[in-house]
Amino acid sequence: MRAGTRDRRILIEGPTYTRDPETNELIETFGEIARVWGVRKDSGGGEFLKAGGIVAETRALFWIPYRADLSTSHQLRCEGLTWRIEAFRELAGRRRYLEVQCTADQGPSYG
Repeated sequence: MRAGTRDRRILIEGPTYTRDPETNELIETFGEIARVWGVRKDSGGGEFLKAGGIVAETRALFWIPYRADLSTSHQLRCEGLTWRIEAFRELAGRRRYLEVQCTADQGPSYG
């Protein structure tokens, strides 16, 4: 993958946990880990019934520089969408790039 083909700015976020001082409930939020240049290739999607509404789900593959600290508990942000990491694998050997399989919900439609 040449540098010129990496045309998307991708934010990698990781989970952080705090406790609500009143209820002692564990609260998960996401904070920035890194910003990288990568490639996004849409790989399908569909509509699903979820929480009483129809949710459009998009799937995509991202190619980003290799990171040893990436896990499925992280998420990606790209072009206004939050992408859940479903799986990833090393590309081209020698720890140069990762192919990251992600899904993003487009939001409910209560038509």
